[in-house]
Amino acid sequence: MKNLFDFATKELSQDAFLRWLFESYDSSDDEVKDASRSLLIAFINNHKYTVNSIQKLWTKAQDHKADIVVWLEMNDGYKYGIIIEDKTYSSEHNQLLKYQCIFEKDKYWKENTNERKYIFYKTSFIQDWERATVKNAKWELFDLKRIRDFWQRYSNGSNLLLNWYANHINKLYEFYSNTELVTEPNSKFNTIAWFGFFNNVLKERYKNDFKIYVENSNYGYSYITFRPLIPIAKEDNTPYLEITSRDCNVYADGKIIGTNLIAKWLVYGMEWRFKEYSIKLYVDKLRDTLDDIQDSLFISDRKFDKVIAHTEKEEIKSKEEFLLKLDKILNDYKRIYEAANIESIDLEYKYNKSHDDKIEIIKNLSNKLKEVKSEDFKYKEIGCYNLEGVYKSYFSSYINIEDNGLTLESYIMNEPTDREYDGFPFEEADILYIALWNRGNRDYDFDKFITPDCKKIVTEGRNAWGKHYIIKRYDLKANSSEFIIKAAVEFITEEVKKIYSI
Repeated sequence: MKNLFDFATKELSQDAFLRWLFESYDSSDDEVKDASRSLLIAFINNHKYTVNSIQKLWTKAQDHKADIVVWLEMNDGYKYGIIIEDKTYSSEHNQLLKYQCIFEKDKYWKENTNERKYIFYKTSFIQDWERATVKNAKWELFDLKRIRDFWQRYSNGSNLLLNWYANHINKLYEFYSNTELVTEPNSKFNTIAWFGFFNNVLKERYKNDFKIYVENSNYGYSYITFRPLIPIAKEDNTPYLEITSRDCNVYADGKIIGTNLIAKWLVYGMEWRFKEYSIKLYVDKLRDTLDDIQDSLFISDRKFDKVIAHTEKEEIKSKEEFLLKLDKILNDYKRIYEAANIESIDLEYKYNKSHDDKIEIIKNLSNKLKEVKSEDFKYKEIGCYNLEGVYKSYFSSYINIEDNGLTLESYIMNEPTDREYDGFPFEEADILYIALWNRGNRDYDFDKFITPDCKKIVTEGRNAWGKHYIIKRYDLKANSSEFIIKAAVEFITEEVKKIYSI
């Protein structure tokens, strides 16, 4: 019989399984009862209590948008609130401090629990930055290894559902630990196996020679990128080499039948992330240098702006052949970079950092928001947030791990933060914008806040979260009450109109 969890791979499926498990704490099935109570005791992490200490509990999904919450009473009357952020493939996106802030201030949870426990439960690979984010937020981390170690004891048990889940977790762990060239035909596990190969073999092999990232794409494939270790101030500006699992798979009749190796030299994301820099100077210099080198493995590509070059697609028969070929590609990649000498290109920043208008605008906005009465900032159940939910937003290359999740409220209200800033906290970001999101009420009419003049400087969009407007070049991601949306749009529109004489 096929494993249900090999098909039910979404976070909501795992949420449902965990809630079922916890609600079965008093099950007549001894194995289910033991698994339920043992995992809860592991979450509490208090040696005072055993599996027999749990008296009663209830669970809820999406309380204050947290994936799972568990109210738990022990046999001595001590009450816990367990808040669980459950991840399968996605990463942490500044939710942890927000949730913790909400639950620590929530009247019900303060009055009806003695202690709150915060659990980050993720059944896929956790990057170093995410691991540090969880630690700094003071959440308890259950990573894939820890989860697998817990569930191994149930992999040969009599309960079919526990057996399925335990074996699914074990399979995930094995594929993420993969060190061999991928032959797995299943599309989902193929992607995970390639991630394991990229991370455990390629990253380890070349980590001293390149800056390397391994990621899972939102589009169902994994990839690895290489950047040269060159002393450019903002090193992520540099075009990078990418290898993807979807390019490595050879397909026939919809099935994976072999392995390719093709590397692409790309500048995706550079245009919108670094508009104040003339990235095109880098690209042109690299293309010109490549044209002058006759024996390169790369084929110059001037058809697409974001593709500098690519190698010929080549079928690979073994892991050794793959590594030998990639050695040659990376040596060639490094050789062209050195010949281009792009470190000598002076990329001028457009603004004077100490007199940056985007900083002044948000400072002025903060002063305006200080005048508002506190009741105007209250959390709204429809999915809008108060100023507590307004988070600073850097691009990934500028995020210091210890700063993830810091609220703009700390700056605006002059409250102490974990880090001292030299000036306004956004001043290190290159592209700043204001996103006015309408999560939770997708039919809400933003248009009444957008004047004809404002439309000249905003971009309208719609995605899974609903309709939104982005005021370009300023940064204030706002899940806001109607008042803050109105204040932000009206005030910043006027300020931008003054600066640009609109």
